[in-house]
Amino acid sequence: MPELYDDAPAGQPSNHESRAGQLCAEWGPVHNLLRGYKDGPEELKARFLPRVAALLARFVDEHGKCVGDWETVTAVPSSKGRPGRHPLVRAIGMVSSLASHYEELLVPGARPARHLAASDHAFEVTTRLDGRRVLLVDDTFTSGAELQSAASALKLAGASIPAAVVIGRFIRPGFNEAAHSLWQRASDREFTFERCCLCDPPWPEG
Repeated sequence: MPELYDDAPAGQPSNHESRAGQLCAEWGPVHNLLRGYKDGPEELKARFLPRVAALLARFVDEHGKCVGDWETVTAVPSSKGRPGRHPLVRAIGMVSSLASHYEELLVPGARPARHLAASDHAFEVTTRLDGRRVLLVDDTFTSGAELQSAASALKLAGASIPAAVVIGRFIRPGFNEAAHSLWQRASDREFTFERCCLCDPPWPEG
């Protein structure tokens, strides 16, 4: 399994820190887990939800200090208007170190982010956040547009964002040479929860 890693999407500058749990290739086990816990049959959702929560809990327990100081946790909501409580919020509620700090701070805005273009108006913030340090959590990072849009909305409402933590960074290794190279570099080291992209980066910066 590829190493924990951190990387911004090609061609899109990152204005907020993003910390990925692990790379997940299309139709690989982590990708299937993150799809199934939201959109699979009910039996599969029930089986996969605790596994997603366990991945998030293990990363936070091992590397919570790596992502910096925070006081409030919130999740990136679905821009598709998913009915009911989002499965990610349910997963956060199963993580003892996060559950008591969770607040629903974001709702979909009038202009959703496009796949490769973040927007300050993709999400609306439910309250002023002057000086609040907010840890932003998402399950899947693809282009980064929704995550960046959520972080921008929070920051415009007065929050500081020490980090955004995602459970899986989706990648198609065969999409282009850059994606293939990233996958190969991340695959060079065996996966372990004992290190992350901050405390032990898989490759030198620059």
